[in-house]
Amino acid sequence: MKKRWKKAATVMMTAVMTIAMLFTAAGCGGQDEGSGKTAAGKDAGAGSETTGEEAQGMSTVYVQVASEPGNYQPSTRNSGSTQVFLLNVYESLFERAYSGEYEPLLAESYEWTDDTHMTIKLHDNIVTHAGDPVKAQDVLWSIQWAAESAEYSRHTTNIDFENTKVIDDLTLEIVIFEPNVFFLNDLDRIQITAKKTFDESPDNLISIANGTGPYKMVSHTEGVDVVLEKFDGYWDKDNTERDRQLQNFDRIVFKFIPEAAQRTIELESGGVDILYDTPTNDLENLYNSDEFDVFEYVTAQTVTMYFNSSDNSACNNQTLRQAIRSAIDNQAIVAAVYGGNARAATSIVSPDNKEWSDDIQNLYPYDPEKAKQLLTDAGYGEGELTLKLATDDSNERKAIAEIIQAQLGQIGITVDINTYDAGSFNSLWGDNQS
Repeated sequence: MKKRWKKAATVMMTAVMTIAMLFTAAGCGGQDEGSGKTAAGKDAGAGSETTGEEAQGMSTVYVQVASEPGNYQPSTRNSGSTQVFLLNVYESLFERAYSGEYEPLLAESYEWTDDTHMTIKLHDNIVTHAGDPVKAQDVLWSIQWAAESAEYSRHTTNIDFENTKVIDDLTLEIVIFEPNVFFLNDLDRIQITAKKTFDESPDNLISIANGTGPYKMVSHTEGVDVVLEKFDGYWDKDNTERDRQLQNFDRIVFKFIPEAAQRTIELESGGVDILYDTPTNDLENLYNSDEFDVFEYVTAQTVTMYFNSSDNSACNNQTLRQAIRSAIDNQAIVAAVYGGNARAATSIVSPDNKEWSDDIQNLYPYDPEKAKQLLTDAGYGEGELTLKLATDDSNERKAIAEIIQAQLGQIGITVDINTYDAGSFNSLWGDNQS
């Protein structure tokens, strides 16, 4: 039995690069946000603990993730580790099919009545895990909630909320300011729930997610795991038309294992069935082992370094940002940290994305001499600027941060690296003081 997981783009504070993804699956599959690798034992669940429920026929799969988000509200946290389990709990109006095209999900159908007006018809049987119906007004509320999020607001900037309206319980008209080829992608990112479910949660879904997905979140043990169980009331559980394999297990346990060295040990000992964040230095052994199946494919995912461009940050200076970008050698980072398992990116959009254009291929090439000149143009002399670079504590991220530190040092910028555990790192998003 194979489990197919919806894939989420990873956004972290590292050098920009596109990562080749590797799936190592045995009866299950997952996705990695760090090394671009995922590993799983040949017989998923074979070596895992057996609880009383499992002994009575409840099938369980154990999946490793690096971190917990600290907030389970919809459209709030966007890290890869968070999305790997939240995408089983929350759903969106559209989903990206394995063909790469966007298809309706919670939307039963949609129609562009002109270039800027989209009419969406919802399925009539959608309910949250709390049992609350999801209507057009809930969808509009979910989109408006995303517009207030530091991480998701970028997916709503083209929506004309003043003219967007609910037509009836199952119909919504969304108006955008201008045509945009990324708009279905934007709607695919926004997680939907019922406003009633949100409002009646004791803490507005901060500690327990509650959406419309095939699995419901039943527990969260801080620093240990998140447990999902199959949702019997799932609105689409009997659908045989979609190319979607859902609810293959009764229970999914996501175990938090931040230490890279411990992850492979957990896989080999049977503590987990799937590694979502496979350590790069363990890949060769996993490839050569008869105990693991390995599948590899290229994804359009990029791992990205972000600037704090708020008013109180030095990086509010565009010329300085250009200097930093010109000083970072992506090719060197890919070679040193990922070996042959990644490729250097030249844009946040990769060549595997249908929106790729050759015009952006060499927009910001590595050029240390140009970087020095741009630094001068930005108003800084050598040794006059110190920046803080935040990273999580994964081996790959720390190695990338150290390389960036050295490369920026070569043009006269001092970089102090601040390393956080994954949970604390996630909380930095939207913090203008970081």
